[in-house]
Amino acid sequence: MVRIFIQARMSSSRFPGKVLAPFRGRPLVDHVHSAASLAIAPRGYQVPITILLTERLADNPLAAYLYELGIDCFRGDPINVLKRFQAAERAETYPSSWIIRLCGDSPLLQPRVIQQVLDNLDPQFELISNVRAYPKGQRVEAIRTDALLAVDANQLWPEFQEHVTARWHAPSAQWPVCHLPRIYNFELDNYCIDTIEDLKRLESVE
Repeated sequence: MVRIFIQARMSSSRFPGKVLAPFRGRPLVDHVHSAASLAIAPRGYQVPITILLTERLADNPLAAYLYELGIDCFRGDPINVLKRFQAAERAETYPSSWIIRLCGDSPLLQPRVIQQVLDNLDPQFELISNVRAYPKGQRVEAIRTDALLAVDANQLWPEFQEHVTARWHAPSAQWPVCHLPRIYNFELDNYCIDTIEDLKRLESVE
């Protein structure tokens, strides 16, 4: 089984509540969820999609919105994001082999980019990543679930707790990682929304 986790929170310091901000008539997180759904459909996967938000009260409006749409969500550690991913996987009835990590502030994420990662899942690697090749907002990673759960999230440096795959990308890392090449062209270097200005800038992008 492959499981897609979309990390999202309302407490962004530069743009509070951004994942529910309207973008082309729908909240940002809704666009990412739709992209994930479109990516898996052509291959016939029965892949569950879960939004991972925090236990903070600030995320209550996001949880309520997802509940109204019938979208699955999990609430976990607000700071240790890696621990939140682990807890979400352990809470599931059926274990997965891979976890696909997406960010909820990337409304222009293309399904074909997600599909490229899905098409290259290989158990000899712990991480399948396109981070080196693709711009922000088009970045997708697949983490082998057993490798993710084997990490003691409480013992990691704060940077490795906050950024789920940073441990695998560290210069001294010895874990097997597959870095995917870019096979699709993009005009911009950043399709991620961190500020209101980003929201306005990307509204007109094809």
